[in-house]
Amino acid sequence: MQEIIKAVKDAQTIAIFPHIMADGDAIGSSLALKEFLDRQGKTTYIIYEEECSYKYQFLFREKKQRYIYPDVPAKRFDLAISIDSGDMSMLGKRAELYKSAPITVNMDHHKTNKMYGDLNYVSLSSAAAGEIIYDFLVSYDPGYVPDTFTASCLYTAITTDTGGFRYANTTKRTHEIAGILTDCGIDVEYICKQVFDLMPKPQMELLKRVLPKASLVHNGKIGIIRITRKDYEEVGAKEEHSDGFVDYVRNVEGVEVAISFKETRDGKVKVSFRSSGVVDVSETARRFNGGGHENAAGCTVEGDLRHVEEEVVQYLLGSMAP
Repeated sequence: MQEIIKAVKDAQTIAIFPHIMADGDAIGSSLALKEFLDRQGKTTYIIYEEECSYKYQFLFREKKQRYIYPDVPAKRFDLAISIDSGDMSMLGKRAELYKSAPITVNMDHHKTNKMYGDLNYVSLSSAAAGEIIYDFLVSYDPGYVPDTFTASCLYTAITTDTGGFRYANTTKRTHEIAGILTDCGIDVEYICKQVFDLMPKPQMELLKRVLPKASLVHNGKIGIIRITRKDYEEVGAKEEHSDGFVDYVRNVEGVEVAISFKETRDGKVKVSFRSSGVVDVSETARRFNGGGHENAAGCTVEGDLRHVEEEVVQYLLGSMAP
């Protein structure tokens, strides 16, 4: 951590890179880091791969600079910081821009991380990147107390990656940090409503369409939900509207692993895994060039949905008890 702090102190222009299809952890962590560095007199930019989900738009109400690649403010920065990305592929088209910086930093909490930065800080004990960023801020400035905006960003990061503090990655430290952030005047009820409860009408229509097609295999131990391009198009939904659908099959009694298969616009299939704790799904994700945690992981696979499903499930079965 101290090497990264020194690199940040020595830099003036800093680019922050959340992973592709940025979730609440990546977005909240990036915004919190930017706010802090701005107050240190740094010139900082967050560079996204695509527009952020409707769930997190409330975090941008007060804030400024966010760039969606290739609309970037500069071609080179003193320092590039990747947040919540297990490997370079999670930076998508921005990977070359990230690598062009004189010093690259990789801050993450996934055990599948490939240590691709010049400086790497990967904390497997951290429930979320938000925990890592909080620890970075207080290490950089031991007297630091987050303002309400920064605290809201960090709380969003942590609560989303822990499923509202319900997942197995939640620790005593997670609750301690959440308690500190709550004392900073954040509106916990509002944040949780935005990230967990808000459901646009197209999302409801999409759910009505795909849930009846969900299935259980392997004696009910694997739950599967599938979302095709036709499903999205016929109800006017976006890909982000299917986020979290995997939980509907994860919560079915007897399911040890839940998987969602989503057709993307570029002819690939995005696969999301959730485990009850019996199976380490990060190993299956890694087999298909993805990554993540033991109980939550993902990958993107070339091919049509039916064949990808067959291949992924067949491989997964090898790691499961009969």
